[in-house]
Order: sequence, then structure tokens, then C-alpha cells
Amino acid sequence: SASLLAVGQRVPAVLDEVPPLPGEEALYASFRLILDAAASDPEVAVLLEQIAVETDRDVVHPLFHWSNVGLPVGNGWTSSDNGAQFGTDYYTRLAIARTNIFVNTPPETKYFYNQTDADGDDLHGDHAYTVTFPAGDLPPVRGFWSLTVYNQHHFFAPNDLVRYSLGTKNADLEYGDDGSLTLHVQATQPTDAPFANWLPAPEGQPFSLYLRAYWPRDEALDGTWFPPTIDKA
Repeated sequence: SASLLAVGQRVPAVLDEVPPLPGEEALYASFRLILDAAASDPEVAVLLEQIAVETDRDVVHPLFHWSNVGLPVGNGWTSSDNGAQFGTDYYTRLAIARTNIFVNTPPETKYFYNQTDADGDDLHGDHAYTVTFPAGDLPPVRGFWSLTVYNQHHFFAPNDLVRYSLGTKNADLEYGDDGSLTLHVQATQPTDAPFANWLPAPEGQPFSLYLRAYWPRDEALDGTWFPPTIDKA
């Protein structure tokens, strides 16, 4: 409660420091009217606090599930096509701020995120998964790419290898005889797969996968290419 009130007290300063985008002037004026009403009427202030709590629960918290961020692109993955250039897309800006804090513009980095396997079940450290890129179908980039594991709080999950992602930087990845690349995502070391291809997942906890394509090619930007399914092993 106290923290929410403190945030409310800082809102006028934010409105002063961040100029409105073209067309947002009326929206800013509405915000100021609401804040003035809350400052002069305790009942309005209590109502605003109640709405803030409900919005955090019903709107903001669900954004931690990647299916609610961006748009579906295929195979259970979602992605945003206006990162760091949101304009008046307030929902996406909120989603990115809540789940990932900072992103580059799409021509610099294309992001794909997923929290479910091919059957639509949430990823969990109690299970083992594979992500297989067919021969010649690695993430299309001019720069580099990486596949990262995050825990349920969207932070790195500590592991003894201090290995949080696999991708271009890993020169020792082993490819199949057909040229495909299979990454193994699980809590324990796989016994029937290359050690270099193991991406540790948090044991006994939900997790998600995040693919970054740096300096992406057009097919990653226009929806022609998207990551493969996450298959339960």
C-alpha cells in the first residue's frame, strides 16, 4: 500500500520529465485530472490504489507467461515486431518492461520466446526436452544467435556449468549425420547426447526458452522463419 502511494506521488514527475508523443496530449491531461482528484479526495485515492492492485494481478502478472507477450509466430513461439519502437502500443511496452526490461529494435535483434512444449504443456525441470534445427535451418542471422534458459522469474537458473545459453558462440556443438542440430534442455546431463549440446534447466521448476537472433535476416523479421518445436524427450 505504501509503495503504491509512493509510486502515485512520483507519477506527476514522470509526466513532467517524459514529454507526450504526438497525439498523447489529451491522455496526459486525463492523467493529471485523475491525480488532482486523488490528491483532493481520499475516496478517489483509495479507489486508484485498489485499481492498481487489481491491474497488477489481472493484467501485469499474466504477462510473465510468454504466450501473452507479442504475437504467435508458430510452433508455440511468440515474438514482438516493434521492440524499442512501441509508439502508442502501451500493452506491448508494458509486457516487455515487465518480462524482459530491455530490448533492441527488430533490425538489430529479433526475439522469440516460448514457455510450452509441442503438446502445449508448460516447460518444467522435471522433464527433458529437445530443440532440433533441421540441416540448413539454423536461426537466419548475419550476426549470431543464442538459445537461453530462464527460470520462472525470468532470471538465469544457477547450474554447476554456469551454462545459460547455447548458440553461435559454442564452437563445439555436435551436429547429426544429416546436418541437423539438436539441443537438449533438461536438469540432468543427458546420457545419450553430446555434453556440449546440453542446456541445463532448473531442477523441479518451471522455465522458459528465449531465442535471440542478432542482426537477423529478412526471413526472421517477416515471419518466414521461426524456431522449431520444443519436444518432450
